[in-house]
Amino acid sequence: MRSLSLLPFLFFIAACGGQAAQVSDDDGGPGDGGIPPGDGGLPDSEQPDVTNPRGIEGSYDLVFTKVDLEHPTPGGRPPSLDHAYRVDIRRVAGNLQAVVTPRWGEPAAYAVDAQPSAIRLTGKGSLSGDAWETISLPREGEGSFTATGTETQSNGDVVYSSKMTGSGSAALDVTSPELLVMTGPPVVDPAAVHLPWDPIVVRAAEPITVQDAAAIKVSGTSGPLAVAWDPVAPDATIDWAGRIQLVARRTSFEPNGALARIAAPPNVGRDLVGLGNAAMDQPMSFLDLAVSAKSHTFDGDVVTVGTWGGAKLLGGKTPAPACETGGCVELEFKAGYCNVPYLGFAARLDAAGASTAKLRYRVLVNAPPGQGGPPQYVPPAFTFDVAPPGGTVQHNAHNVAPAELKALATPVLGYAYATDWATLAAPIAKPGENGVAVYAGTGPLGPSCGFVPGPVPIAVLLDAVTAE
Repeated sequence: MRSLSLLPFLFFIAACGGQAAQVSDDDGGPGDGGIPPGDGGLPDSEQPDVTNPRGIEGSYDLVFTKVDLEHPTPGGRPPSLDHAYRVDIRRVAGNLQAVVTPRWGEPAAYAVDAQPSAIRLTGKGSLSGDAWETISLPREGEGSFTATGTETQSNGDVVYSSKMTGSGSAALDVTSPELLVMTGPPVVDPAAVHLPWDPIVVRAAEPITVQDAAAIKVSGTSGPLAVAWDPVAPDATIDWAGRIQLVARRTSFEPNGALARIAAPPNVGRDLVGLGNAAMDQPMSFLDLAVSAKSHTFDGDVVTVGTWGGAKLLGGKTPAPACETGGCVELEFKAGYCNVPYLGFAARLDAAGASTAKLRYRVLVNAPPGQGGPPQYVPPAFTFDVAPPGGTVQHNAHNVAPAELKALATPVLGYAYATDWATLAAPIAKPGENGVAVYAGTGPLGPSCGFVPGPVPIAVLLDAVTAE
C-alpha cells in the first residue's frame, strides 16, 4: 500500500452511496484472486476476492512512473508523476464501462475497448491540469501501462498547454481507502476556525460505498452535535464505483462545538473489492456564538456577535458619530486584491415567525491612489450570509454602483465618498434559528480581484442585523 500526500486542490459536494459490483472474469465466472493477508483492516478469513488476473472486470491500482511533455509548462513537475490512480471496470448488458479516479481526485467515466493484448480506456479524467485521454492497461491486469493526454497550466492570464505521454505500473487493487475531514476555505481565519453552519465534509481517497453515514459521529466540547447528511442525486456514469464525499451540516448552532471531533469507525466505507477504511478521528474548530436574538445591535456594552480579524466595534453606550445609532461594526480594507483580509462578524438570529433577515449598512470609499474623483469601479464591498440549520448557506454578495457614492462635505473616518445608510434584505428559507455572517468582499479566498485602476480603500459600517 502506498502512502500519498493530500493535494490542496480538493473540494467536496456529494454524499457517499452506490452499490458493490461483482468481480468476474471474461466469461462471467467469479474471480479467484486474493489480497495479501492482513491488508485492508480485515481478518484473514474475511479478506475479499479481487479480480481474476486473466479477466477484465474488476479494480486496478495504477501509478505513473514517467510523464513526458511535448512542450514545457510553468508547472514544472507534472502532477500525475508518482501519483496513484484507481481504475474500476464492469460489464453492463454486454458493454464494458470504466471509472478512473486519481487518489484524492475526482472520478471520471471512460469507455472501454477490450483488445486482444490490452484494455484501452478513452475519456478525459483530470488531475490538477493533467487530463489523460487514453489509458492502455495490460490484458492480464498486471504489468506496465501507457497513457496519452494533455497538460494545461495557467500563469496569470496566460494558459499553457502541451501534449503528454505517460507510463507506469498496473496491479490488482490492494490499496485500502482512506478518509479525511475536509472543508471549504474558512471565512473566519486562516487557522481553519469555521462558522457553525459551515459544511462538514468527509472525503474519501477513492470511491467507496457507505451503508450508514450515521456511523460517522460528530461530537462537540460538551457532547454529540446533531447533524444532517446531505442527499445527493446519483450520477449513473460514475457512482456505481462508489462516492468520494459525504457532507454533513449542523442542525443546531448551540455553542457546544468550539472544538468538534469527527470520527469514523473502521470499514464504514468499502471499495468494490471489499477493502475498508481505517478508523478516522479528526478535529474541526468552530466559532461559538453564545446569544440567539431577534436583533443584534452594537449600542450597548454587551457584544452578542462573534467577530474576527480586524473588525472594529465603534461606539456602544457612548454613540460614535460614524454610526447610524449608538454603535456599529467597521470592516476596513482595500478592495481589488485577489485575497481580501479575514474580517467580519457572525451571529445566531432568532428568526421564529420571520421571513426576512435585514442588515443596515453604509459603505465609505476613497479614490485609488493617483486617481481624482470618486472610484469608477468598486469591487464587492461585503457578503451577507444567511444559513438555516441543516441547510445550505445563502450567499449575498453586495456590489456598490459608483452612482450610489456621494461626495461628503466632511470626511467620515477619513473617507471622502459614501453611500447613504441602507437596508439589505435576504429571505429566510426556514423560520427558526438561523445563522448570519457579514464579511469583507466575497471572503479571503473569493473572486475579489479584477482589472481595476488600483485597490479601492473601503470601509463598511454595519449598524444592525434583524429578523422580521
